[in-house]
Amino acid sequence: MKTPPALFAAFAVTALIAGGLSACGGKPEVAAVESVRGERLTVAETLIDALKPASAVVASRDLGEARARIPGTLTQLNVREGDTVRQGQVIGVVVDNRVGLETAAYGAQVAAAEAEAGRARADLSRIQTLFDKGIYAQARLDQSIAASRAADAQVRAARAVRSASAETGAQGRILAPTSGRVLAADVPAGSVVSAGQSVAAG
Repeated sequence: MKTPPALFAAFAVTALIAGGLSACGGKPEVAAVESVRGERLTVAETLIDALKPASAVVASRDLGEARARIPGTLTQLNVREGDTVRQGQVIGVVVDNRVGLETAAYGAQVAAAEAEAGRARADLSRIQTLFDKGIYAQARLDQSIAASRAADAQVRAARAVRSASAETGAQGRILAPTSGRVLAADVPAGSVVSAGQSVAAG
């Protein structure tokens, strides 16, 4: 039996395709990658000098500075460079006018408190007399005694505040911290100074 030409051609094409696929079915060759060795680095801790400029003031260890204790106006400076002073000597005076005004105001409060206390004592004396005569009861007398004591306490409080203000004003005196010779006194009288400012050194 003879094979038809068309069928033979189909078999031939199929055989060619199968042969081509079998030829391409192998695994691809993997190229070897050559490893590259780099330079070895070592990490270590190292101290680096970091020098920076700094400003400073060189002074004697035994240098004493007379400083203002309150802010205000330096009204007096009683020493000059080269003078000899003793410890605790008043070498200057700082005046703060606000402290003087406050002290005067506290003085007025003291006067008012004393007047109130005097009135309370007078009332107590009058009520005590009427109580002794049987006109006022014990409760009224106790009330007057309490009012008089409260007025006296107000007087003491006002006096304490006035004394504290006066003490602040007294701190305007600048005292020599040590005995010795004045090396610098270059703050002129009439200058405005701050608390802690040096006005003389020695």
